[in-house]
Amino acid sequence: MLSLSKSASVHSRLRRPLSALSAMVLLALSTITNADDSGALAVSVGAYDAFENASTEVGLEYRFRPLKSVARLVPALGIGVNSDDDYWLYGGFRYDMDFAEKWVFTPHISAALYEHGDGIDLGGNIQFRTGAELAYKLENRSRIGIGIYHLSNFGLEDENPGSESIIINYSFPL
Repeated sequence: MLSLSKSASVHSRLRRPLSALSAMVLLALSTITNADDSGALAVSVGAYDAFENASTEVGLEYRFRPLKSVARLVPALGIGVNSDDDYWLYGGFRYDMDFAEKWVFTPHISAALYEHGDGIDLGGNIQFRTGAELAYKLENRSRIGIGIYHLSNFGLEDENPGSESIIINYSFPL
């Protein structure tokens, strides 16, 4: 049975990440400060927990228009699932850095709600997804890229094994 003090401690530890995730989602859904660029949809496939007990991962991500007023950050919302029945919903920000006519380097950070299935137990339902992508711009404004990211609870829980994914993605403007 969960004691009241332990329950209050868990609630207190979850309040900050949930507040941050809520704020990111609200900011991402805001259309007031968006630039004229269009949003994009990205589909991905790759290896989850790629360096340990790899399983297949697929994902879907909506990339909003860049924010004019916030350094052209790109809000993003997505879902990932793997063949071990783990899944996660996330919301965060990307930052596109063009470094050649056709190439884009994009670091990203998100907060995620994670549900453990049969794969690696990441130690809790609140996770953080940080990584980067290298993409090639195609003629129709779509992109094909390769990315790597780390998913972990950032020390919010006693156990924090983390997981790395390597993915290939294709994004296209909407």
